Amino acid sequence: MAEASAILKQWNTRPLTQPIAAILLTMLASNALAKPIDCKKASSQVEHMICQSPSLMELDNDLNINLEVTADSDIGNGARSHMRRSQKIWLASRNQCKDEACIAKAYRARIEAICTIPVLTGVRPTCRSFD
Repeated sequence: MAEASAILKQWNTRPLTQPIAAILLTMLASNALAKPIDCKKASSQVEHMICQSPSLMELDNDLNINLEVTADSDIGNGARSHMRRSQKIWLASRNQCKDEACIAKAYRARIEAICTIPVLTGVRPTCRSFD
């Protein structure tokens, strides 16, 4: 990410490349939303429960795919920014869970919330289902 920032700083000094830099920043920001759990670095009890459960790992994967697809859709910068903020809040909430059922319920609710974000063009991307 630091390397990308350095490149973008160079581009911003050239007037014709400023729109390209803005597009790249938007793409980098949207991809930062989708962060699958790295089980080798799992530190919390909730992360360990997720890593030990194939069904929770699948829900984590589905959420991250849906986050990426939605962020890359025509949802507008305001919705994209809200999605980023609400993801942090959701993670804190998910991390309060004490069992797998609570975690699964949290993932399903978050996937539903992400997949119902309005799209400016009206053409909604296909969300990956958790069923």
